[in-house]
Amino acid sequence: MMQSVDLNMLIEWSNGDKQRAVWIDQGWVYLMDIHSKYGFPVRMSMIEVLQALDSGLAKRMTEDPHAIVIHESEIPDSHLEIRKKAWEIVSWLTDKTRVADLFDSETRGHLIRTAVKKFGTDRKTVEKYLRRYWQRGMTPNALLPDFFKCGVKPANWDPRKCKKLGRPRKFGAVLGDVGMNVDETTRRIMRTGLVMFYWNNPKATLRTAYTQTIETFYVDEYHYDDDGNKIPIIKDQNSIPSFDQFRYYYEISLKVVKEDNRRMGRTQRKLTRRAITHNSMEPGMAPGSVFQIDATVADVYLVSEFNRNWIIGRPVVYIVKDVFSREVVGLYVGLEGPSWLGAMMALSNTVRNKVEFCAEYGITITEDEWNARHFPARLLGDRGELLSDNVIPLIRAFNVEIANTEPYRADQKGIVEQHFRIMHVPVKPFVPGYVDGTVRKRGGRDYRLDATMTLYEFTQFIIRCVLYYNNSPLENYPLDADMVADNLVPIPTKLWEWGMRNRPRVARTMPEDIVKLNLLPRKECSTTRYGIRFEKDLFYTCDLAVQENWFERAIRFGSRKVQIAYDPRDMTRVYLPSEHGRSFEVCELTSASRRYSGKSLDDIRYVWEWQALQKAQLRHSKLQNEVETYAILKDIVSRAEAETKAEASPESDRQKTKDIKKKRAAEKVARRKKEATRLGTQRSATTTLPKAVVAPKGPSAAETNRPMSQLDDELDYLEKLREEMEREFSS
Repeated sequence: MMQSVDLNMLIEWSNGDKQRAVWIDQGWVYLMDIHSKYGFPVRMSMIEVLQALDSGLAKRMTEDPHAIVIHESEIPDSHLEIRKKAWEIVSWLTDKTRVADLFDSETRGHLIRTAVKKFGTDRKTVEKYLRRYWQRGMTPNALLPDFFKCGVKPANWDPRKCKKLGRPRKFGAVLGDVGMNVDETTRRIMRTGLVMFYWNNPKATLRTAYTQTIETFYVDEYHYDDDGNKIPIIKDQNSIPSFDQFRYYYEISLKVVKEDNRRMGRTQRKLTRRAITHNSMEPGMAPGSVFQIDATVADVYLVSEFNRNWIIGRPVVYIVKDVFSREVVGLYVGLEGPSWLGAMMALSNTVRNKVEFCAEYGITITEDEWNARHFPARLLGDRGELLSDNVIPLIRAFNVEIANTEPYRADQKGIVEQHFRIMHVPVKPFVPGYVDGTVRKRGGRDYRLDATMTLYEFTQFIIRCVLYYNNSPLENYPLDADMVADNLVPIPTKLWEWGMRNRPRVARTMPEDIVKLNLLPRKECSTTRYGIRFEKDLFYTCDLAVQENWFERAIRFGSRKVQIAYDPRDMTRVYLPSEHGRSFEVCELTSASRRYSGKSLDDIRYVWEWQALQKAQLRHSKLQNEVETYAILKDIVSRAEAETKAEASPESDRQKTKDIKKKRAAEKVARRKKEATRLGTQRSATTTLPKAVVAPKGPSAAETNRPMSQLDDELDYLEKLREEMEREFSS
């Protein structure tokens, strides 16, 4: 595409030359080098210039290095006088009747000589004015003098040998206090003094640093006073820098940001001495673009709902605010936190129907009085709860951008921080038990004893404060042109409604259960044959696990890992989220873990710790019991072995193992007679069992050595007797 060449256009060539188009006539372009000290415009054909622009050999410059922006009132009178004189000459030369002749070398010389005679000046001055006019944009201000470039010091200039520069001191001539010029040696001394006595001492003032610098570097001699103290004597007043010179060097030579960082630290400087060049509103912001969340411990003591004589301390208040409308969109007042649990409650409140929420506390409102029930695109916190892994499900499920302020930079979320101050203003005069921050006088009444409100009543109080704020005009809200055109009153609820109609819809409506699910803390658990194992003996089951045989598969193929969402305040049930985080499976306690129903995770872990403690305490007594039992068992076995050995018969092993059934039957008949139930017999109530059971004494050696035929006859008799008894019982 063919470009065009306009008058006063700047062109930069590939070799670095920069020229201005100062005249265009009949297919020719006259170009003036904007930095040349000598010479006049050169002529080039229009076609040649356009081809260079199209081919890239030249390009159009977008910035004019000679452009100046200055108001007439800011130009010194001496500069205006010079400009006036130069403009008379240049305006005469560039008159429309003569301007074409300036670009012809023959006629230009004649015009310049005529101007010299007409204005009574010299040729060099006329050429300088004309050249400056062409180079700097062909305006009257192009002829202003460059006095700011004047005053270059000679190479051999020594300030110590020259007259004092600057304004003379008021009484210098009378007092002989002329002062001194600051040379490089003095600058080094002042810089050293600033480093030693000012930068490295945050409590020192600039005047103190100056005094210590003079004492350290400008003392020639000392004398002693009457008490023997060594007193320094500083040099002559014309040989030391003044405090104004010391301060001037500090102001021009040191960067304010660097000095503040050194004296008070980078974080404190950003908090108290930063430049404030913008507000929290960003271009294109809409309701739900950014929510800010923060918590504070309320400055009031509460009493228990169960017994108003119990003081339960100070509650935690979480606030979530929308940056665009300044509306409070989420609220939690309770005893959790500041922690993730408190933040979870406040964030889940952002998507809740506020009419229903207020109704729980006996407050009736309409939808218009608190109309925010959405989730944001970006959530800003203060490096607390939002730095934990608990926010990961939130990011994955809702694509929420999580941001945190810098350390100790509460000002970066000043909208929600400022709300706590606004909230405490109405609380202080009305709420008994308020902590006013002053030191209680000795013998004065303890303000904690004035606590009268329960948590429920204080929540009602805070909700009323939020409703008042959300429906009241804001001060210093930055209304844009569209808002002004719609006569919009800066009320948070009205700003939210207007933004939802006129700005991009970035705020999203989410099911409350799904938001809560993704706000709950997560834990990786394992499937076992006993159920989904949360910790130790805390097991859960669900329909999905039963249908897919998770627990049976764990026996054959090993356990699998599953993510569980849980509320540590009640472990009766946990939740198995889907991969996309928008549905869930409810997991109930197994029958073996049903004893933990209704218990918090802290309570359950306390039981486990108590059991572990009991086990540790009983470890020694258990060991003692084991040792005693093993000793008794060994004693029984030893006695049995001794008696068996004493009554050993000469029978062979074959004979000993013969007729076991007959021997068992005889033993059974004998035991039946001894073990038979006899009711009505008298027994002592204090009868106790012996610690060791002594085996009944077996047959004597004489009996054992009886002939086998005689023993067989007795066994036959016992067997017949057993059969008769069985027939008797059966009849």
